[in-house]
Amino acid sequence: MARFFVNLALFLIVSALCVAVLESLVRYSYGIPIGGADPWGEIRGYHKRKSVLFKKSTIEGIGYEHRPHVRTYFMGTHIETNSHGMRDIEYSVKKPPGTYRIAVLGDSVAFGLGVNMTYVFTEVLESRLNERGGRKVEVLNFGVSGYSTKREVAQYDAKVRYFDPDLVIIAYSMNDIFHGTRENRGFDKEYFPVWEHLYLLDYYSYIMSELADRYVGIPSIPLAGRSQVKEDIELVDYYIKQEMPVLIVMFPHLKDLDDYKLNARRIKVINNARDRDIPLVDLLELYRGLGPERLKRAPNDYYHPNELGHEIAANATYDYLIEEGIVS
Repeated sequence: MARFFVNLALFLIVSALCVAVLESLVRYSYGIPIGGADPWGEIRGYHKRKSVLFKKSTIEGIGYEHRPHVRTYFMGTHIETNSHGMRDIEYSVKKPPGTYRIAVLGDSVAFGLGVNMTYVFTEVLESRLNERGGRKVEVLNFGVSGYSTKREVAQYDAKVRYFDPDLVIIAYSMNDIFHGTRENRGFDKEYFPVWEHLYLLDYYSYIMSELADRYVGIPSIPLAGRSQVKEDIELVDYYIKQEMPVLIVMFPHLKDLDDYKLNARRIKVINNARDRDIPLVDLLELYRGLGPERLKRAPNDYYHPNELGHEIAANATYDYLIEEGIVS
């Protein structure tokens, strides 16, 4: 009997060590702190600031939204929201006569995580469009940190449409594919300490769903709220494109741009958008020419571009809108 308990103890110790090693490898490969530590000196006190910026939403399917009239310091930069909870200047719900209005939906990339509001791509785009003179253009930033495409569509249906936009831009981030946006979790979903969350299980679930999709023909099951590409594009088509023009601006993951690990998923987004006749601006080649070190806002952050990344996105979107005659 004693030998049994000794063997059991050895088995449990070896198993725990194996899990720890594999978990560490998964976290290292994705730039996630192994101990859940604060890699940028920004997450400490996050929950307190989060409660200032976010509130529970009464809109079905959204879960949480920005509080209006917030002034706070959040994830490395000063944040202000207007009376509608947007990180933007004040806009009336009623569109001014003669104005061309663009509504931008997205997650923390559109929100401009860690970037001064002046340099967020929505602000840069608005400035460039109005520099041409002629018809006034408004670009309204409805981006909310942690939102998935599903939440953005629900947000449009319940709120954004009443601002009467002439064009909706979806700022599509590649982490929409991997990370479901857990209700009221925000950024901390990516920085759990080991004792709270195993990313090894997320990675295993992802591999299994990919194998089922590729070799068995079983569509990937959304695990932990993971957004699926086809479903995302179908929602955009059905709820938004049927009412007004839509443009997708796709922000790449900034890691390994030259040997892009997410290329298969990127192609899925492009193909599904094409099948639904939704135009798309892909920023990968523009970002690839500069490399991640010039585009990352923080050393271990491969999701959120810095000021230069936002400027490139704004210029590419501007060029598309002008060349296609969408904004004249």
